[in-house]
Amino acid sequence: MSNSGTLKKQKPFSLVRALTKVKRENSSQELTLQVGTLVHEVKRVDLFAIVKIVDVKRKYNVSEEDLWRCKAKDLIPVDPVCWPYLEAVPSDVEKVALLAQNGLVQQLANLDIGSKVYVIDVTECTYHEAVIKFKGRIASKGPGYYFGVELLDHNTEGDTDGTYENHPYFKCEPYTGLFCSISRLKPYADSNNLERVSRHREPNKSKGTVQHFTELFERKTNKESKIMNKSSSSDHVAKTTSRWYCNMDDAKSKYEGRSNCPLAVGDKVIWITDEAPPLECTVKDLDPVKEKVYVALENPIDITRPYQFVNMAELVKASDFYAHTDSSPKENGDLINWGNEDKDHKFTKYSQDLICLGTPPLSVTDGKEYDFISSGSEGSGYYDTPDPDDSLVAGSLVEVIYKSEPHYGVIRWIGVLEHDHRGRKMAGIEMEGEKPGFCDGSIAGQRYFTCNPHRGHFVPLSHCRQDSRFMESIPHASLRSNEGFLASDFGGVDSPIVPGCVPPVSGEEDISPICGKYKGIQGHHNSCYLDATLFSMFTFTSVFDSLLYRPPGPGDIPNYREVQKVLREEIVNPLRKYYFTRADRVMKLRRLMEKLSNVSGLTTEEKDPEEFLTSLVAQILKADPYLKLSSGQEAYHYQLFVEKNEKLVLPTVQQLFEQSFFASDIKLKEVPACLIIQMPRFGKSFKMYPRILPSQLLDVTDVIEDSPRQCSVCGNLATFECRECFDNGAPSEIGLQNIAFCRVCLQTVHNHENRRGHEQWRPLKVPQEFLALEEHCAVPRLYMQLFAVVCIETSHYVTFVKCGFGADAPWCFFDSMADRKGEQNGYNIPEVVPCPDLPRWLSDRGAVDLQQINDDRQLPEHAKRLLCDAYMCMYQSIEVMMYR
Repeated sequence: MSNSGTLKKQKPFSLVRALTKVKRENSSQELTLQVGTLVHEVKRVDLFAIVKIVDVKRKYNVSEEDLWRCKAKDLIPVDPVCWPYLEAVPSDVEKVALLAQNGLVQQLANLDIGSKVYVIDVTECTYHEAVIKFKGRIASKGPGYYFGVELLDHNTEGDTDGTYENHPYFKCEPYTGLFCSISRLKPYADSNNLERVSRHREPNKSKGTVQHFTELFERKTNKESKIMNKSSSSDHVAKTTSRWYCNMDDAKSKYEGRSNCPLAVGDKVIWITDEAPPLECTVKDLDPVKEKVYVALENPIDITRPYQFVNMAELVKASDFYAHTDSSPKENGDLINWGNEDKDHKFTKYSQDLICLGTPPLSVTDGKEYDFISSGSEGSGYYDTPDPDDSLVAGSLVEVIYKSEPHYGVIRWIGVLEHDHRGRKMAGIEMEGEKPGFCDGSIAGQRYFTCNPHRGHFVPLSHCRQDSRFMESIPHASLRSNEGFLASDFGGVDSPIVPGCVPPVSGEEDISPICGKYKGIQGHHNSCYLDATLFSMFTFTSVFDSLLYRPPGPGDIPNYREVQKVLREEIVNPLRKYYFTRADRVMKLRRLMEKLSNVSGLTTEEKDPEEFLTSLVAQILKADPYLKLSSGQEAYHYQLFVEKNEKLVLPTVQQLFEQSFFASDIKLKEVPACLIIQMPRFGKSFKMYPRILPSQLLDVTDVIEDSPRQCSVCGNLATFECRECFDNGAPSEIGLQNIAFCRVCLQTVHNHENRRGHEQWRPLKVPQEFLALEEHCAVPRLYMQLFAVVCIETSHYVTFVKCGFGADAPWCFFDSMADRKGEQNGYNIPEVVPCPDLPRWLSDRGAVDLQQINDDRQLPEHAKRLLCDAYMCMYQSIEVMMYR
């Protein structure tokens, strides 16, 4: 089956819904299938399915005729009629998420030309009404069926007039159309059912009041109490309940007198539902007419759907929920006032009982309706400024974004297009290079300026900014920071403060926008230890985002908000939105860290990543430790302490990780959301092993306290372990998995003459609830995914980072001081470059190939740094991230 074909209707096809191991029939060969892998189901055998792997992307190197056994519950069926629509979705994880939404794909696939839909713009956190004008294949865009839609919102901009690479697919006004996959659409007819479950309320109940929230809270508390009385794992439930409902008695009494609970764009809120613990969110848009709020979830259960439409009555401000309200609206970030404290606000006829605006996030027109402010369209980002730059005139050198990439040119015309009913101020630009989508200075039959064919481009003036390549020669007094630096001190490249919530960069489709010079975090004065760590922690993942958004508590330092705001709005948000953070922004954080922690020399001296974590994460932001050990200790990172094993020529992180836990005889009390592992080396020079291979998947099953484990012989539930069997064979047989046995295999194995003398047997503690299900389910294995490797060579830190979650997500290499301009008074130039070969180096086959090269100097440059200079490996558990 080709990846652009349709599935044969007589064959049942499925996608793998979770990371799962499969075993080849009549063979000992095993594979780990990634989420979204396509398989053909041949038959069912009890709780298992016999499948053939449809290796579309050639990542498993297996025959499509081989039969494999997997758990049936790990598969999700694919309707052959819907497959072409799913083919166009670039992320395999998102394909699975779409299929899991109860017929959503079928519903969207059955929509006809002319049907109204919502288009989700995940970049700008908005949704827009649109009408379908085209559906089908676009050969030059990729496999699968795409939708062509015309946007109906007047304040929303598309990127096409219905043509794609000079081929017309439908007709609409310029900049009102766009092409997208099915993953960006929501059925218009079901817009009232986008929340999880409809609620039944008393007709006279005041929606959005604290009284209503209190009743939701009490109803949920009663439900949790019943669960705790019935559950055998009451400690876990109690812990969850206390986390969400701490200080709620104070919160209720404090706000029972309020008449309503108004919200504004940017507010931190809690979503109260009857089906799940309260969820932390950020308000992105409001629709008072339908009583809907569009929110971004801080830790979405489904990582591919981080945005939701929610009933307004189900939300309460986070400051009220946690009872940590600050009396200063400016300090608290509030954009609203309570009750009738300000009677000068304008209201629509729909909003009188719902919302009271302080600084309105929406523009109110004539008092009859709301005019939603939104920007951006899928697939075409741009520099979005609230007001056009007054300094831009005809002849200005400018930079614009076209198809997610920066392009440069000269403004030849400024004005309003003749047929633009919105009356926007536009710029006609003569671009430096030709593109198929550009024009010759005319549009819709009207000429505005003259240039060569395919060199003219029209964009709103607010989407232009001055050419960053020449910014260092442009004086900008406004770019002077309060730390005494000028932007020109660091090359003059703009690095604006970005408030609000900016999601991580998604590089699974294309990482070219974030690659190149002046990308990443700019280094300055021994900052590479911090630059590499920050880039690893925040660019492409949200696993550390609680550091950016956790409200301050009673035990936090007075400067908590200041530090958090600098980290979020001056470093992380600009990095995620503009792919660049200037050095003076980072220096502001370094000075705060120097002042507020007991780690000295953070602004001038060479430091290590663990010192940065101690200063910022542990001492200043006081985050909960990421690791909880059975010994009672807690930690933010784990240092590998091992004795050198001469059998290991090219040890993997998996082997060293298990060896370290075995030597200390401790366990993790729970699976962490993130795991930072420091390699076994002392100082910046001494390395225990000349090369270490980072493991792409880290199996933590055998280091979790009281977690079910597999017998190393038969694969059934293990009930004993023998510590003397840890290192009793070839290098491939060294590990914790090899010391676990069921009772029968324990006796059998230790009848061998080499093991008869083993005496360190001990029983394993198995959860009672799993013993009851032992015959009906396989022993689960718990994995964490590698997402960053911080490396050091001659006191300089760099990092390799995975640009997404999927197995096929690309990797990049970041160096905050890759180049330099000027000498003593010059500045460093950061750079991000793609690393397409890194997944191959980390594979078993690639490791064997690299091992044949004995001289490190003969290794490829990036492979040498990865294997020889690894200092820290960062892992994340996507499953745990969803619930913490």
